[in-house]
Amino acid sequence: MDLSHARNGSRLVFRLNNSSELSTGCLNPLPSKGGGMNLTISGHHLEVTPALREYVRTKLDRVTRHFDQVVDVTVLLSVEKQKEKDRRQKAEVNLHVKGKDIFVENAHEDLYAAIDQLMDRLDRQVCRHKDRLQNHQHAPLKRQGDAVWEQPQ
Repeated sequence: MDLSHARNGSRLVFRLNNSSELSTGCLNPLPSKGGGMNLTISGHHLEVTPALREYVRTKLDRVTRHFDQVVDVTVLLSVEKQKEKDRRQKAEVNLHVKGKDIFVENAHEDLYAAIDQLMDRLDRQVCRHKDRLQNHQHAPLKRQGDAVWEQPQ
């Protein structure tokens, strides 16, 4: 596992690559054929602690368990400067899977609760995308049925 980070303006960006082949230390590695994914966790107006990073990573394991064709994941954790205290903590994820980009965002007064709700919504969208892929790979029964019901004259 290769973990590298870079400071980009006010954001601290962590990139994680699960592939053992690409542990060269580059900041934007490509996934290998073995199915590794690029994970970028960044914080805006907050420092991403190792505990937050590990929490996001464990929550993303559930999503990748349901759908293994994930190419790239970008997570942005931020604190909004609003006058009211509720819904200040915001979590966003942009998930690039084979054939589609899925974007989900959620805000809550607690960052961990925002991450939990975000991953629930992301998991539902990924499962829905997987179902759509599986349902469209087979020929529709209507077309198969038309060939069976036609009688030669």
